[in-house]
Amino acid sequence: VDFATDLFDQATVEAMTARLERLLRAVTTDPARPLNDITLLTDDEHHKLTHTWPTATRTLPTGKTLPDHTHPYVLDPHSTPVPPGVTGELCYAGPGLTPPLTRTGTPARWTTDGHLTTPHTQDTPAPDTTPQRHRTTTPHEEILTTLFAQTLATDHLDPHDNFFDHGGHSLSAVRLLSRIRTTLGTELTVRDLFEAPTAAGLATRLGEAGGTRTALVPMARPERLPLSFAQQRLWFLHRLEGPSATYNVPMRLRLPGSPDVAALRAALGDLVQRHESLRTVFPEADGTPYQRVLEGEAALPVLDTVVSAPERIYGDVAEAARHAFELTAELPLRATFFTAGPDEHVLLLLMHHIAGDGWSMGPLARDLSLAYAARRAGEAPAWETLPVQYADYTLWQREVLGDESAADSVLSRQIEHWRTVLAGLPERLELPLDRPRPEVAAYRGRSVSFAFDAGLHRDIVRLARERQASVFMVVQAALAALLTRLGAGTDIPIGTPVAGRTDD
Repeated sequence: VDFATDLFDQATVEAMTARLERLLRAVTTDPARPLNDITLLTDDEHHKLTHTWPTATRTLPTGKTLPDHTHPYVLDPHSTPVPPGVTGELCYAGPGLTPPLTRTGTPARWTTDGHLTTPHTQDTPAPDTTPQRHRTTTPHEEILTTLFAQTLATDHLDPHDNFFDHGGHSLSAVRLLSRIRTTLGTELTVRDLFEAPTAAGLATRLGEAGGTRTALVPMARPERLPLSFAQQRLWFLHRLEGPSATYNVPMRLRLPGSPDVAALRAALGDLVQRHESLRTVFPEADGTPYQRVLEGEAALPVLDTVVSAPERIYGDVAEAARHAFELTAELPLRATFFTAGPDEHVLLLLMHHIAGDGWSMGPLARDLSLAYAARRAGEAPAWETLPVQYADYTLWQREVLGDESAADSVLSRQIEHWRTVLAGLPERLELPLDRPRPEVAAYRGRSVSFAFDAGLHRDIVRLARERQASVFMVVQAALAALLTRLGAGTDIPIGTPVAGRTDD
């Protein structure tokens, strides 16, 4: 729930949130209960609205005085008092809200401190106690302050405000740098931001930064389309280990009511037509893989239908999620529709990591939903053509990074950097394990959850700020220190999944 904070003060926001919780609790307890039968006011609020505030108010916002022995009330069309901050109709009646009740037809509301206002009157403004904001001194400083505020989702930011003191972290830092690259055509690094975490400070580094990379646009397609570097890694693992479910990305969707399977099948076809990566296979020629984007009937994804039962449906879904894709000839997306009763249906979308990742699932689900709604209505989805496809990104990436054999290319410099940094990296950490390591990885990992209290979190945040680091860096350092104490040495490799998205 988003509140416009220029309309509601914090007390009103909290009160309305509490009423929303009260409403949700009431309807989940008794779904058949009429909404106008649910009391959203606490006893204290009701007493204030019907006794304390009306009794203390003798003058209407229009400047007129109330008739003798009457009090003002702000009511909804059912003559029920409305909460503070919510507009209703100004009425007046005798003590205790007893008839006769006179309606004025004038909109009004109570403020959270008991003042009566109307849209035609202004509350007495509170004194401005906010600190004076510094003015930006250059156009670059102004642009950077705006980009900082957009990334941090705030309307008010000083050019000297610290990015990390206002909720910034390593992931939002990457988003900020991407926006700077797009807006100003300048390449800054995460290190630049940590060393100069204010808009004013970062503006001084723009002159030292390098020019931006070329823009991503539709590219001329060669006869054989190469793989991106990420796809190349996944293809290598696929060839090394054979088809497996290790790099499957599943998404499970519950479908209420009576889904239209024909519309769903058509929507899946729309989805893969929109996104080329979902209808791409990876054959090879002379030992070199390439992308082949399928068209027509060959590009239609599989939609299997499975009759299950309530007690085993999620086991069936889990089993289907272990499907092993054959990337050389099989589309990297398949769907399975499970039904376990008239109102219990589950759709499993299963995608291989070579075609997408966790961040892809949001746009994928959104586009499928739009296409399904259109097909149920007997129409095709009315969406705009995507400006670029993943194949365009692949060609752009190779153009930007250059060839590994060229000594001055970005790619060769990056490879040399990591070859130096990772030299002597231990193949495995020597830890006091309670059982021997398997000779072959079984990929049966698990997640371990734990929690720490608010006090420790504050200390971690404070330490990160003092050391110009992120919370993630502090926690990763703590994990490395723990592994060292357990006997793993001082060269600790820790793998972290990342989205790899550095561009808008």
